Amino acid sequence: MIARTARLAGLAAALTAAVTLAGCGAGATGLSSTSASPHGAAPSPTDSRTPLQILESSIPDEKSLVYHFSVKGADLPMTGVIDSTRKTAVVEFSYHNASPSFTTSMTVLLTAKKSWGKITFTPALAGLPRMPKQWMLVDPQKVKDKTSPFLNAPESDPGLTNEVFDSASHVKQTGAGHFSGTTDLSLTNDDILAAEQLKALGSKAHALSFTATVDGQGRLTSAAVKVPAAGKFKAGTYQVTYDGYGHTRTPSLPAAADQTKATAAFYDFVNS
Repeated sequence: MIARTARLAGLAAALTAAVTLAGCGAGATGLSSTSASPHGAAPSPTDSRTPLQILESSIPDEKSLVYHFSVKGADLPMTGVIDSTRKTAVVEFSYHNASPSFTTSMTVLLTAKKSWGKITFTPALAGLPRMPKQWMLVDPQKVKDKTSPFLNAPESDPGLTNEVFDSASHVKQTGAGHFSGTTDLSLTNDDILAAEQLKALGSKAHALSFTATVDGQGRLTSAAVKVPAAGKFKAGTYQVTYDGYGHTRTPSLPAAADQTKATAAFYDFVNS
């Protein structure tokens, strides 16, 4: 058997650290109604709030319209769609193993009562577990880690912009809907950047430059933190994008013909 690295074996726990939401309610399909009240309030010329307060109020919450998200440059990059009002979400992420070279891709589809998963390996090397191509219906009793992403829908702020802004200082508005400042990612532990990278950054992690944008309805659309090179880590950007508010389709549930029960190989993998 090809040995999985500790990082790959811990993917479920790492994802859960970034996306966990407790909640109840029935899942649904279709388009979110655009008649719902949008989250946040649009900044105006007479807005008495500070730039930081505007950013903090722009973060999507459990009342936000369905939207698409992507998180890049993090310890665990991911993309997906969240409909917090219907407790429905789909999250996709992948991890590349260097030796031997292959990529593990995982997709998690969740409602308040059910969850499905897909796992693929590219290329499908000998020794890697075989997984069905259909959606696998997850039996929560067979998943050991009850904080697993296969059991819990993501929170409304999967990019953890709340942590970026909570640790922010010198925040200013640079234009209509545009903001900049510095943030201390060392206070986020390893929620955003890997512990090893934070250690390499040392004191540099205490004042990292960031920018953010808010749309005309007061909703956060992007946040980007510049991360300098440190140790073996190259310079990069932690980039969060929230878009398509109210215009993104709520994830559809798989038809009966497109799903099967999760296999023993699936449970061996997620419980490893």
